[in-house]
Amino acid sequence: MKLLVQIGLLITSLYFLINGYMTYGLWSEGGPSGGYLPSIIGGFMVVLCVYDLLKNRTEKITIILDKKRFFSMIGGLIIGASLINSLGFYPITIIGLFLWMFVVEHFSIKKTLLCEGFVLGSIYLIFTLWLQVPFPSFLGI
Repeated sequence: MKLLVQIGLLITSLYFLINGYMTYGLWSEGGPSGGYLPSIIGGFMVVLCVYDLLKNRTEKITIILDKKRFFSMIGGLIIGASLINSLGFYPITIIGLFLWMFVVEHFSIKKTLLCEGFVLGSIYLIFTLWLQVPFPSFLGI
């Protein structure tokens, strides 16, 4: 499972690196643009993922798959991806993060809400206010 997570993180970080640079650009008129931070973080994640993959290549790889968690994760991804354009980024993130932490991982409601507040607050402050990255919004409003 660790190998799958590493490969998934590598693919995701490559996506952020390439999309941040190609779509939003790094710099515009004296300041960072919307792709600056995603490109920096994506590049850093690529380096860390490659390092971790090379470091752990001698370990014996055993894949233990919990079918309930796997199918709930795949189902959540499919539902979230299909509804993100109609409901918006923030509502889908709130629902998905709550369901994963509270229902699947069995965190307390206090920890779940604290984590949601921190994650969504960070995303809002950094990407929406500071970098002005356009996220899908509720019914295109």
